[in-house]
Amino acid sequence: MRPNSKQRFTPDRCAVSMGIDTNCRGFLLLLILHLIFMQPGFGQAYEAQPCKEAPELKVQLDQGKIRSVTPRGPSFTMSGTSSMLAAPTSKRPAPPAPGANPMTASDIHEEYLKADDAWSCTYGPPNLTDGDIRTGWAEGAKGQGKGEVVIIPLPNTSNGVQIYSGYGKSETLWFKNSRPRLIEVSIFGQGWSPPVQGSMQQDLPLLGRLVIALQDTRGWQDLTLPPTTDMSITAPNTGRDVQQTPSYLAVRILDVYPGTQWPDTVISEIRARP
Repeated sequence: MRPNSKQRFTPDRCAVSMGIDTNCRGFLLLLILHLIFMQPGFGQAYEAQPCKEAPELKVQLDQGKIRSVTPRGPSFTMSGTSSMLAAPTSKRPAPPAPGANPMTASDIHEEYLKADDAWSCTYGPPNLTDGDIRTGWAEGAKGQGKGEVVIIPLPNTSNGVQIYSGYGKSETLWFKNSRPRLIEVSIFGQGWSPPVQGSMQQDLPLLGRLVIALQDTRGWQDLTLPPTTDMSITAPNTGRDVQQTPSYLAVRILDVYPGTQWPDTVISEIRARP
């Protein structure tokens, strides 16, 4: 090696000089970081988002304040927005077998979590906003689900809002399952949020409420929304007033058109009027 030439550090050289040479320690640190970041599936871990029942929603609706919701993106794949939930009829996905290749184990586990979430949401609230009338929310309570509640983000109301009442997957299933006849429609504000990305929205106030009758029609119909109150609430974390905007739509089943075979009441979709 020529005098004053720049020494090139490699793993074998650093194995000798480790703990002595500062440059070698830096090289090893970069090597370790490279190995970590190059692992398949490295990054933010997938957070399980199963659909769950939240029977307390009925009490909160009566009190005129939803305690909290946690937004999960445009599809609103969040738990706790349905007072009751119909059980999936398909077989639950099996967890991955132990002893998977460590290089792919995280990816396999993530795919399992996604599949399990989708299974739990077979009849969950996300189906109301997925743009597909072949899916739907089913309340799953005993009987026809009178009094059960579901909450979704309020669609764009510029041209009005529409609802597809009943199970739109097929004409046969539409008749076999119950459809809402009388519903209570409530509009809630966004409440307040702690200054943390992805944090829940808390203390959502009631801005308006209206009882409406739906037609027993297999197709889209306009959903009348209640007038809303202009109001603000004080955020306890900052002491500042937060002006409320209509943000969430709650539907409570009051009466139904009975199905010919099953009592479960289904709503397939709620959307902004095109």
